Amino acid sequence: GNVDNLELKFNALELAHVFDSAAHLQTQVGKFYMHQLQGQKLQVVASNALLGNTSALFDSIAVGARDFFVEPYKARSSTEFVLSLGRGTSSLLSNTAGGLLGSVGGIPRAVAQGLESAVG
Repeated sequence: GNVDNLELKFNALELAHVFDSAAHLQTQVGKFYMHQLQGQKLQVVASNALLGNTSALFDSIAVGARDFFVEPYKARSSTEFVLSLGRGTSSLLSNTAGGLLGSVGGIPRAVAQGLESAVG
């Protein structure tokens, strides 16, 4: 499937006083970065467009969950607490629903792009 919005982060390889053959140095660099890539398999799977946009889904749910707890916390009175609890709940529900629809909505698009590439 297609990969959408994949962000991989690699640390820099620092070598001091390197007196080695080019082939061995190339092997060491390859092993270093392959090891880091192995640790980021979940990001590759999560960004696969056939699964939907899972990272955006989790971001949306996180925003809603934050609002659900933060909004009532900011209230100064019982009336304001009830109103802010409603705002937080509304944010949680709308962000979760929007994230789900946005994530699932990308699946047919990814399938169509894959078929278009296969057929030509």
